[in-house]
Amino acid sequence: MPHKDKNRPLRILVLEDEQDDFDLLIRQLRKEELAVETRRVQTEADFKRELGDFRPDLVISDYAMPAFNGLAALRIHVKTTPDTPFLFVSGTIGEDTAVQALKEGATDYLLKGHLMRLGQAVRRAVDESRARVEKRRLELELYHSQKMEAIGRLAGGVAHDFNNLLTAIMGYTEIMEEGLPPGDPMRGNLSEVRNAGRRAADLTRQLLAFGRKQVLTPRVTDVNEVLSGLLRLVARLIGENIELKTNLEPGLKNIYVDPGQLEQVIMNLVVNARDAMPRGGAILLGTRMAEPDAGVLAVSEGARPGLHVLLEVVDNGSGMSPETMARMFEPFFTTKGVGKGTGLGLATVFGIVRQSEGFIHVESAPGRGSVFSVYFPPATVPGLPPGRPLPPVPLPPGTGTILLVEDEEAVRKLAAHVLSAKGYRVLEAESGIAARDLVGDKEAIDLLLTDLVMPKMGGHDLAVHLRRNRPGLRVIYMSGYAPDAVLEGMPPEPGATFLNKPFSTQELVRKVQEKLGAGAKT
Repeated sequence: MPHKDKNRPLRILVLEDEQDDFDLLIRQLRKEELAVETRRVQTEADFKRELGDFRPDLVISDYAMPAFNGLAALRIHVKTTPDTPFLFVSGTIGEDTAVQALKEGATDYLLKGHLMRLGQAVRRAVDESRARVEKRRLELELYHSQKMEAIGRLAGGVAHDFNNLLTAIMGYTEIMEEGLPPGDPMRGNLSEVRNAGRRAADLTRQLLAFGRKQVLTPRVTDVNEVLSGLLRLVARLIGENIELKTNLEPGLKNIYVDPGQLEQVIMNLVVNARDAMPRGGAILLGTRMAEPDAGVLAVSEGARPGLHVLLEVVDNGSGMSPETMARMFEPFFTTKGVGKGTGLGLATVFGIVRQSEGFIHVESAPGRGSVFSVYFPPATVPGLPPGRPLPPVPLPPGTGTILLVEDEEAVRKLAAHVLSAKGYRVLEAESGIAARDLVGDKEAIDLLLTDLVMPKMGGHDLAVHLRRNRPGLRVIYMSGYAPDAVLEGMPPEPGATFLNKPFSTQELVRKVQEKLGAGAKT
């Protein structure tokens, strides 16, 4: 592959058995004012070695030689370095042979007695090769971006459906546990079920992170402060056979990110580095202000120019092959053995960083370790923490009517059971359209509790419709997705309340009490 740096001399590998002919080529190239670095070979073994070691931008070959045939060299070249142009310069090649060589992959051919167009042929061959490589790189980048987006949608959809199931599993488990007397041995079993549900919820959050649809609580954050707070935990995590180094640049700008998610990014990258060094090594955690260069911008999804806060995790472990790097951010892709990892660590990192308006650049090679560079834009919002929610105000039983809209029957039945037990009048509907038809224009409703993502009419559209005749209607949205992910492009809704799935029965009741008891008509 031709080198990306067009300012350095062209590397030309010359397959030529005659020193005088080689010198003639060099004189002609210099006459054409081409800056070149050349190596001359004569045997098949030397040719194969220099294709890998020298990594030429161009191959120039004689056709007929005592030790090695030019056509044989072309066939080796096509198999090993097909992106590098190959020119024949020969005094014996005939027209039929030249046509055959072009069919087999040669870029051009010239006669040794007519080298006037050598410079033109070299320039054109290299430029066309670079254009082909760049076109293919852009096509691969587009394909990779589309593939990651498709996988993200799939992962997010699976997580959304799984969150509905977890809501029902954890909710009914909680109800059963509350109905048992203290000391009942079944309480311990049900507690284990709830704990397993919480661990499953953590996995769905990782899937949603990859799909960029998890709930974030961003705030203005000092990366150095977060990193410094994790150092003791990181040291215990990596073990005694790995040396932990830090290089934190003082005076960093703040970034706007969920601090807990930033911690998850750091820990997942550290774990990835640790696992690449089973026999020990060193990990460097660094921060600094940096502007991504053209090379980084060209190959990093979502990259934008300008000053960024850079977080780097560097290891001297086993490194990654190009094939592994092409798939490293895919969920469930792992090079570890069965039972050694979920394949969600780097996928989670990718999702969190992209959802936080950042991007990742990775450099790695087998045996040379890895450098994960995470770029975050500096914060442009005031550094105020999120406001505390109003305390719940319990309502007397039976004083509120709730329209409950949820297309997942298990979740709908759970919520109806819990709210009815607390004294609320609950009207159930399995879709936005069914809810619209159920209450019409005159049915009194104190609260709309609705899923956001439903076929045909989603929760937001339903709320807009119902508020035409009920301008003070209070609304709580439920979803396994982050609200920004499903409300993208819709008008902002100040004061909207969001209940993230999976939720506990206590969380559900508390949200309802807060919304109805606060008296805010949003």
